[in-house]
Amino acid sequence: MILKQYHLTFLISLVLISSESTGQQQPWKNIGPWMGYINCMVMDSTHSDTLYAGTPYGIYRSVDCAENWDKTGLTGIEINTLKISKSSAHVLIASSDSMVYRSEDHGESWTPIFQSEKTIGAIVMDPVNSSSIWVGVNVPAYMEYERNLFHSPDGGDSWQSVAFPRYVNDLGEEKEEMKLDLIRSIHFDPSNDSVIYVIGNNDGYRISCGGVFISRDKGETWTNHKMMSSKTSEDDVLAVAATPRGYDPRTVFVLINDGYADKKLFKSHDFGDNWEEIGTPSTDYIDRSGKVMEIDPEYPNWVYFGANYKGEASVLAYDADEDSWHYFPGSPLSYPSVLLLHPDYWCLGFENGGAFIWGAGDTSWVVKNEGLSDVEILDIIPNPKDPEKIFGALEGKLARTTDGGEHWTISENSFNTLAICKEDTSFLLAGTAPGGFLNNMDPFYYYQSENGGISWTRKQLFTVNGPVGYSFKLWTGDILLYPSDPGKYIFGTDGGGGGTGIRITMDGGSSWLINFGTGVSTLAQDPVHEHVVYLGTSDPGYVHRSSEDGKNWEKISPDAFTENVWDLEVDNQSQVFAATSSGLHKWEEGTDWSLVPGLPEISITAMAIDNQPTIPVYYVGTEDQGVFVSDDGGLTWEHFNEGLEGMNITRLRINDSYPRKLYAGTKDKGIWITTLQQGATSARKQMAPDISITVFPNPSNGTFSIASNAEVELSGELKVINLLGKVVYMDRQIHMHPGSVRVITIGDMAPGHYILVFTNENLSINRKLIITCNE
Repeated sequence: MILKQYHLTFLISLVLISSESTGQQQPWKNIGPWMGYINCMVMDSTHSDTLYAGTPYGIYRSVDCAENWDKTGLTGIEINTLKISKSSAHVLIASSDSMVYRSEDHGESWTPIFQSEKTIGAIVMDPVNSSSIWVGVNVPAYMEYERNLFHSPDGGDSWQSVAFPRYVNDLGEEKEEMKLDLIRSIHFDPSNDSVIYVIGNNDGYRISCGGVFISRDKGETWTNHKMMSSKTSEDDVLAVAATPRGYDPRTVFVLINDGYADKKLFKSHDFGDNWEEIGTPSTDYIDRSGKVMEIDPEYPNWVYFGANYKGEASVLAYDADEDSWHYFPGSPLSYPSVLLLHPDYWCLGFENGGAFIWGAGDTSWVVKNEGLSDVEILDIIPNPKDPEKIFGALEGKLARTTDGGEHWTISENSFNTLAICKEDTSFLLAGTAPGGFLNNMDPFYYYQSENGGISWTRKQLFTVNGPVGYSFKLWTGDILLYPSDPGKYIFGTDGGGGGTGIRITMDGGSSWLINFGTGVSTLAQDPVHEHVVYLGTSDPGYVHRSSEDGKNWEKISPDAFTENVWDLEVDNQSQVFAATSSGLHKWEEGTDWSLVPGLPEISITAMAIDNQPTIPVYYVGTEDQGVFVSDDGGLTWEHFNEGLEGMNITRLRINDSYPRKLYAGTKDKGIWITTLQQGATSARKQMAPDISITVFPNPSNGTFSIASNAEVELSGELKVINLLGKVVYMDRQIHMHPGSVRVITIGDMAPGHYILVFTNENLSINRKLIITCNE
């Protein structure tokens, strides 16, 4: 067997569109990262630029070859399978776990047509009659026998179960009907639409029936077929594909599992009466699920497979004419969930990476995810000194932007928690959530970057110390990185077993102090007293306090305080807030915990505090009602949701530089952003319109005057900031008397646009300042 390299040159670029907002409250804007989780995808054969993608959150449609995606009328549910009619392109069917839906208007509206108590495994429409629909239902082998193939001749109005042949033993005795307990695919042969293949995993607990049932009369009768030579072998068939009408030799291919990981490819030239095995490359490289197998419609001798070949390619190909295998370096890595082949372009879809297009004017694989925002944000870290630089920990990915979301870099780093040093923003830490179980003596890692997140170094946090044979999940609950000392940080781990608790280092990870042996979900630091830190736990939820950098802890929440603690924040008055599944709770030393009034009685999932104003401004995120804000110490709350209504908030963050922005991570809609200005909330908003500041001349050469219309002395802080957010002039205590004019001269100012900002505890006033030249 020869494995050849098929060369493709590629460049991956991720492009997002966002718009800068000013004022308050500015509408929330979704800045991505556009990535998406694609479970299935279909192409309109009559308009190849039209694609439909099934995701965990509904169906998206693109009418411009994946340049832009928009949701269809089926939202809020996970779509597992999706088909488009070959005879009527406006007709689609889709399935969730237990329901099948039908659309007759290109996905604008959907009607449920089939419901099962079991999981839907496969759906298909007759290629010449879109009203003829077939559905396969998965029935676990240990359950009592049930028919699990169903047919509707009238678009879903009525259904009949389909009988497979009875099993005949070696004595010629007929036994119970055979079945596939797991139906993976129902496939019409393109060269003869009377031939139907039903494939999946056979019921090994009952009957050795093989893994392929074939009908040559549109489902009236069925025969069972085996590929393996052993009479008792139980074929687990993963995928099926057949050559198009008119191609010679007419061929059907099936891919089967032979054991835990081995894959074997078979072909038949007589609709499955006889099978020939084809040698495969090391089959560990073929997609673990094996569901991606497609035949090139232009060159049907080529069969393509989803793969991860030696970490170099996600597409393997078999040339039936030459009996040779090829791989495609440069294709996006990871195992694809979808491969669509068209003479003009190819499309790859990934369960955790969105859509990629090759062709259609591109000579490389290009990501095409604009609008696919089905991304869960586990954490957000904005750069404290540059609001355009943002990190997002996604489910299984790390996203990084340096231009406020215009462009994102998506890497394979599987982080769930992030931290950045406020003084040295090139230094970052990341926590992990291993996908499997950890055992005694297994290492647990974290990651460190010293170049602003461009590259990461893996470091061992500890070795699991638990009973032999005890397996458990483990993840990083939170990281607290001291702003004044990048070598001093605290890791909290959660999940159970011998690895949970607190680990503290004072020397950049060279040595660790192990403390507090209960799972930690969140960490917080007093902004006034940095040696005072807090931790929260989950299931049950408690809050603990340490006044010695985590060396000793005392529980400060009552025994009855048992809900999950999702987030902890501390304001500049040393008040502690716990976001829990029962609401927002508040505590300060010498008092009892109290439930903060004015919020709905729902789970509070995230919190951020703007400590710059004299009275801190509080923002809280909820499970299904977006964000609320309070600027009066938590006495009253208002919706802070323009553009964000009804979303599940996972994280809230505020950057420390100008312009100040609030970032919201969501459960399934990516990252959202809004610009904050002091005086934005209710009380200050009412005062601001009565007072203004005049700047003249404007434009100027760097010397200009300011005057106030206030009837009393106006005192506060004055800044001049360039468009990169850098402060070029500051007067921390400026006084403007009624009727007076203040002259300001700023030397060495480059020509351009600037922002003059005056703030005090009641006001925030911005004025545009233009410098033409500096003489």
